[in-house]
Amino acid sequence: MGITVAKNEFSMNILFSDMLYGFASFLIVLGGGTSEIVEGFFVKRKALRFFGDASYSIYLIHYPFLSVLVKFLAHTSIMRFIPGTAVFLLMTLLAFSSGILFYVLVEKPLLSKLQGSFA
Repeated sequence: MGITVAKNEFSMNILFSDMLYGFASFLIVLGGGTSEIVEGFFVKRKALRFFGDASYSIYLIHYPFLSVLVKFLAHTSIMRFIPGTAVFLLMTLLAFSSGILFYVLVEKPLLSKLQGSFA
């Protein structure tokens, strides 16, 4: 019974990784397509464009934020009461949100002020 479960889990991991590689390949092909198709895809979806604009802030902020959050959680007893998956999802959401907040409050206003300086 245990061997069968392990085989099924292994098969699911292979299937998931195949789907992930397939999706990544789709994105590469989409990116290599004509610029009108790619541009049209993102222009119509303002949320994707916003996340793309905020991606550098998310990249810069997520690691320091997660570092502080993990240290905070290590010193509290919260981890005993919340399942690990829920903690992971919450930390991911908070790190993503902190990067977006940094983009809205710091990067975007700073870029708008500096935009005329280097033209």
